[in-house]
Amino acid sequence: MWVKYAFGSITVGYQTSEVDGPTTTQDDDSTAMSISYAISDDFSVSYGSHELDLGSSTATGTDQESTGISASYTMGGTTISAAMNQTDNINGISADDEESMEVALVFAF
Repeated sequence: MWVKYAFGSITVGYQTSEVDGPTTTQDDDSTAMSISYAISDDFSVSYGSHELDLGSSTATGTDQESTGISASYTMGGTTISAAMNQTDNINGISADDEESMEVALVFAF
């Protein structure tokens, strides 16, 4: 199930899902939320988070949790964007974390 609501320059989204496994202890639940704000026609920022409860993970407190923030600026046919993302407890494994940062420069001809 998901819902997205836009009002003016703000857009908010929410999504939840469930995957049923062969047993009730193997059900996976997912919840995600995001918000974006178009500061102007050229500049926008966004933030999102996602939590994944892996039913097959036996350790407590090891839900996979992800967050990210991004921004982009467009001028004519050129866009510069940046994003920072972090995921904790990848695949439900405690302390298996990753961070990434990306900067992109795109030209449209």
